[in-house]
Amino acid sequence: MIEGMQLEWFKSYLSGGSQRVVWNDAESDFLNVKYGVRQGSILGPILYLVLVADVTSCVGIGDEENSSYADDFFLWAVGDSLEEVGPLLETKPDAFSKYAGGMTQFMIGGKAKKKDTSAFTIRVGGVELHPSDEIELHHRTPQCLRGKGSKQRAALISRKYLRQLARGLMVGKLSYEAAVVMTPRFDDKNKEPDAAHRAVQVAINDVARSITGCRRRDHIRIEDLLRRAKIPSLNEITVMAVAVETWKCFHSNDGGCGARNPIGDVVFPTPKRLTRSTTSVACPLRGGTDTFASRAVSVWNNFESLRSARTLAAARDVARTIGRSTPI
Repeated sequence: MIEGMQLEWFKSYLSGGSQRVVWNDAESDFLNVKYGVRQGSILGPILYLVLVADVTSCVGIGDEENSSYADDFFLWAVGDSLEEVGPLLETKPDAFSKYAGGMTQFMIGGKAKKKDTSAFTIRVGGVELHPSDEIELHHRTPQCLRGKGSKQRAALISRKYLRQLARGLMVGKLSYEAAVVMTPRFDDKNKEPDAAHRAVQVAINDVARSITGCRRRDHIRIEDLLRRAKIPSLNEITVMAVAVETWKCFHSNDGGCGARNPIGDVVFPTPKRLTRSTTSVACPLRGGTDTFASRAVSVWNNFESLRSARTLAAARDVARTIGRSTPI
């Protein structure tokens, strides 16, 4: 149940909004948004992730038995036989059946024979389900990995798909909030990361080990490990997020009458009178130094390449270059 501050947060966010379309430098009139989330908002994904994080525990399913991404939930059960797994598969998805309706799918892995699995069914929410060879993960997953050829093929493709999952499930979620809650470090002179930052980085390192097939006892340098896994460190994610969001603030025009949005106005105050000395460098902010606005000023002033980017794609390329040059 949403109440208290969360309820007020939602009411404020979902009411009184307006949006317009900019196409080929032509601007439409502002229209009131009656329903849903304004496109391009960073708050929508953050609110969504916060509010769905406890869905599985609310229906009595442990964290070790499920995973989720956006509005998809994945549940699994392990047993020595189909007869043992069947009741578990029926019980767990049934908790979601009133929400999922007929959208539940299931797949069987392991050494079960094709003739046994093809005749195996479960009932979820009163609907009989047959096992599928593929669940919508944008690639075909074999129902049973049998024989040397299948195992070799699985070994070859698993690294690619593990990396895709890591970028979608981990890097994607971290990128949403990194610009707001993380402090980027551009060199080793910056203060050491705090305990929470270190804990997240340890988790990223373990994901990299899963992708590369390494173990903790192998003692590989973290820089080399992440490079082999082709996934960024938490600090690299943070630097890229701050750089891209800062560029968006500078070039924003959704503040009304073509003006910058409120955050862009704070970071890049428009001078009262333009002069020859006026540049796109941001002014230092008064007050706290550990806010997105203050971090935006720092990254904007320190990297001329970011200021020179003329498109969002170019800004993202610059942000990646900046991120790769920073310490873990």
